Amino acid sequence: MQLVPYMLILFFAGSFLPLRLSAQQNDCGSKRQVVKIDFGTVENPKLYNLSDLKAYEVINDRCPDDGHMSFSSSTSTCFMGNWYPLKEDHTSGDVNGQMLLVNASYDPGTFFITYITGLKPNTKYEVSLWLINICVGSNGCIPSLPLVEVILSNAGNKLGGFNTGYIPNRQDPQWLKYAAFFETGPDAGRVELRIKNLAPGGCGNDFAMDDISIA
Repeated sequence: MQLVPYMLILFFAGSFLPLRLSAQQNDCGSKRQVVKIDFGTVENPKLYNLSDLKAYEVINDRCPDDGHMSFSSSTSTCFMGNWYPLKEDHTSGDVNGQMLLVNASYDPGTFFITYITGLKPNTKYEVSLWLINICVGSNGCIPSLPLVEVILSNAGNKLGGFNTGYIPNRQDPQWLKYAAFFETGPDAGRVELRIKNLAPGGCGNDFAMDDISIA
């Protein structure tokens, strides 16, 4: 199995220390996965209600326009060959598995939000997700690169999170894993997981997201 880059972001006293490692696409480890968001399959979708987002609209299209997203099992060479054709999502072992395709809005902002329950109080967890830049920049413009921020909070109090840094584009794109540790407080309650796009849309900033995990 091909190795892919793995960005682990450790959180120490308000500062971030990025480490670039290598990890297999299907991680194995001793940590027990508490939350897994893989968006299901075409036959059994696990969709999320994102209708409250101001800058995005979810549509049923493998080539969503700027400010639109879709749950899809593949991409095509959208926008005159400007997108890399992905034949499948990231999740290992599924059939017709879905991912979230994002064609970034012109204005940066939140593109995914959900709420997590069942976490233990005063416990350290790792949050991770997989992202891939699907814009190859072949239509003559210089594409902007995706820049994603993950924030976890409880009752308005930030528990942790990370910034991915700019996600590179290349002729043979690879899924990249980004992760960081966070710790719940005395009352884990309901944790908000918010994922934001920090870069402008238009030319470039087109990406897919899959396999969000808390373990």
